[in-house]
Amino acid sequence: FALNSHFGVDEILYSGKVLYGDVLSVYINQVADKILENDPQLRKELRFYALKTSSVNAFSTSQGIIFVSVGLISQVENEAQLAFVLCHEISHYIKRHSVESYKRNMDVIKGKGKFKQLNLEEKLKDIYSYSKENEIEADKAGLDLYLKTPYNTSAVLSGFDMLLYSYLPYDEVEWSNSELQDSFYKFPGNYTPKKAIEISADEDEDDEESSHPNVRKRKSEIEKVLENKDLPKGSTLYQLGEDYFRFIQQQSRVELFYILINNAQYEKAYYLSHLYKHNYGDTAYASKVAAYALYARAAKKLSADKEKYSSEDDGKSNLKAEGAFYNVVYFFDKLDKEELAVLSVRTAWDAYSRNMHDSFYRDLFMESARNLFKYTDFTIGKFYQAVDTVKASDTLAPVGENMDEQALSKIEKLKRKKKKQVTTGLQDIETGESENYFRYAFIELFKNTFFKETIEQASTTYKHNDEEEENAVVHRSRKIKRWHKKFGYAGNMDSLILVNPFFTKVYVGRKGPEKDLLYNEHQELRLADIYIDMARRNNIAVQPLNLLDKEDLTTEKFNQYALIMEWLTERLDNLSSDVRLFNTQYISEVVKEKGTGKLCLSGISYIEEGKEFDFSVIAYTLLFPPILPLYVVYQQSHTHRITLTTIIFDLNTGKLDYVKSDEIRVKYKKTDYLNSQIYSLFHQISRKTK
Repeated sequence: FALNSHFGVDEILYSGKVLYGDVLSVYINQVADKILENDPQLRKELRFYALKTSSVNAFSTSQGIIFVSVGLISQVENEAQLAFVLCHEISHYIKRHSVESYKRNMDVIKGKGKFKQLNLEEKLKDIYSYSKENEIEADKAGLDLYLKTPYNTSAVLSGFDMLLYSYLPYDEVEWSNSELQDSFYKFPGNYTPKKAIEISADEDEDDEESSHPNVRKRKSEIEKVLENKDLPKGSTLYQLGEDYFRFIQQQSRVELFYILINNAQYEKAYYLSHLYKHNYGDTAYASKVAAYALYARAAKKLSADKEKYSSEDDGKSNLKAEGAFYNVVYFFDKLDKEELAVLSVRTAWDAYSRNMHDSFYRDLFMESARNLFKYTDFTIGKFYQAVDTVKASDTLAPVGENMDEQALSKIEKLKRKKKKQVTTGLQDIETGESENYFRYAFIELFKNTFFKETIEQASTTYKHNDEEEENAVVHRSRKIKRWHKKFGYAGNMDSLILVNPFFTKVYVGRKGPEKDLLYNEHQELRLADIYIDMARRNNIAVQPLNLLDKEDLTTEKFNQYALIMEWLTERLDNLSSDVRLFNTQYISEVVKEKGTGKLCLSGISYIEEGKEFDFSVIAYTLLFPPILPLYVVYQQSHTHRITLTTIIFDLNTGKLDYVKSDEIRVKYKKTDYLNSQIYSLFHQISRKTK
């Protein structure tokens, strides 16, 4: 348990998802100072960190490290609620719940003692039950600790209600797609749900298969303690000040944007931009998030067909959406890829027109315009026809409606018919019934010269699909494929950012897969030196980013690593390289400092597999004893498989420059052979290509 928990905590601390020295972690520690100001010894044993995840959670470890998620900080209603959460987690540490639960659960799983006769279902119920007992115990012990502070006890019960509804966004503010419309561009009526999805939160929900008791049980236990004992009750919700809390909460909600975008949760990021504007004003940052969320959702859907990811991205959000957030999810699900593309252009332009000093908005608008024509069958003529239609409605001379049809001349009859057609089309827009409503999206925007020129340029760029160009594309594609087949996917690289290579050894025997964590860590340190040496032998300048060498680890290095991990998380959640990454605007500092934009991720997976005993062969050897020694030798032999995997990204463009995975059937201890494989890897990516 100690070994696994140590490596587990290290994995979190060095994941790039922990904030160090930031305002959130500082604030959490200050609240902890208030809670434990009369117990300095316990305070010295504990460390508190903010964890960059949108889930609403907090947890403690046996080492005295307590993590509080950004999602939780964004949801708590006051400082006192956060204080009780910390008291609860501190109590888990004091009671050694993580250690005791591990020991007991191992006894249950292995069927020791009184657990010997239990079947699997009964074992799981027992584990869940014991976990719920620990939670109730931590609630009560946490309350004892909390009552020693000046914090108001009302925050304890209201805190449970906060947790009950925490699966929903941090506020409930109605949203309508009308805020994306103008006088000509209006969505059909069925793009708004007829009724909202009811809130499903139930404080008395079935918790039989849950590690936590339901909210009603937890509140009931706390109420009993408060009613039956004459306990001191605090009166304040804020010891550090309400303004300070509001500032910290706002920062957590800004951090949420990064987390959601990195994990491609664009619908939620968009709705949270709506909440942020409601709570804090129409800031430039909220506009940037809204514009990017729509752009990325559209780009991901548009490029899915091209890169054959459509089976993984059917355009549906698959989110648990209730309340006001459901309107956003419903709307996004109604839009097809063409509609998303048009809306993306409008939203990106709106953001750019209000923030022309920020190049990010300009790039986003131009990229959206290119995607509109790159991935759809649209021509700019469709949008100009809409302009002509509106102009026609304004310029057509009125024709007497009461005049007899027979009394009209040919010209007058045609004018009346034309007027009726145009008027009917515009009425369809007004009532939201037009199937081609998106054709009218740019009528007002075409009045801006830069907008018009950008759209025209994008249309021209992606509509030269003549036979000569298609043949050139096919020829170039075949040439690239032949090159890739022979040499891999990269060349001409003379510098790399090398993230510490990973190493994982797994022994597969009769007891199942087993890992040697200490051995793996030692080999990772060793591999880092080998990679750097082999790269330099191929004249590749390596910029190592090694967090394993803790003696040489600085805050600057860790922050660089965290930025790269955020970029990588977003990139891996966007299989298409055609999506402009949000984190590209922040990664440029790392690229400039390192002198290269090539990011290399590489490492080794080593599997050693033993032979299973075949009892039928054992029986056979009893009849033919000379075979027994041969079978014993065979049984003692193991299969060794080393897989060397390497991926290289371009941090500037998001493109995947190189990917290769080779399996070698050899013992890992044969270092000369392994070194030659790593040397060959760097030789391949450094070789000069035409």
